[in-house]
Amino acid sequence: MAKTDMFAPLTDALGLQEKLEILLKHWVEHNEEHAGEFQKWAEKAKALGHVDTYN
Repeated sequence: MAKTDMFAPLTDALGLQEKLEILLKHWVEHNEEHAGEFQKWAEKAKALGHVDTYN
């Protein structure tokens, strides 16, 4: 089954440059949220003595 592009409507209304700007901003924010969660779990691993996981 082919994966549909959930952002396809943006391409219809906007040019590629505008679509990329929107997507990149979204992905950066999304990845920053993940980084915060990773840091929390790394701290928990460190507290359990898994220092290699933290580093």
